[in-house]
Amino acid sequence: MSQEQQQRQRQQEKQRQKEDSRQGSASQQRTADQIATQVPDSANRKRSAMKIEEARVTEGKDGVRNLQIQWIDVRLPNADSCRFAITTREGNAIEALMEQKNYRRSYQGTSSLQTDIVSVAPNGTQGKLTVRDLVTGETIERPWTWHAGAGGLWAALWGLLKRLLT
Repeated sequence: MSQEQQQRQRQQEKQRQKEDSRQGSASQQRTADQIATQVPDSANRKRSAMKIEEARVTEGKDGVRNLQIQWIDVRLPNADSCRFAITTREGNAIEALMEQKNYRRSYQGTSSLQTDIVSVAPNGTQGKLTVRDLVTGETIERPWTWHAGAGGLWAALWGLLKRLLT
């Protein structure tokens, strides 16, 4: 394929993306050509008292990937937690759902939004953040598991007691 053909193809793809984002709606169905992939990420390391697992990403129309999730560490009096800042393409509507055990919280915004602080939970508790760009249909699911070191006040008291007795 010549350079001219490649450039023409890129321009056509950009034009389609612009047209699709203008015509998109919040009730849009996902198309069969959307791809679900596992995406490794630097947030896979230990953060706070949560172990972040690989994100599951479903690309938007024509392979569009606008969504980004930023992890923000939060230090609480008896534990460490986090919150998330989510961004997408300017003007696109986004929704997020944060779930953990019986806790369920949803958020809506345009272009960007921030979640509340993730509630500290006992060791082994699983949770996830699911984010969707309503214009393109792109989704990211970011699961986590609380691990040793979590537990808030009880963990702090147990640590203090162990130090006093040894």
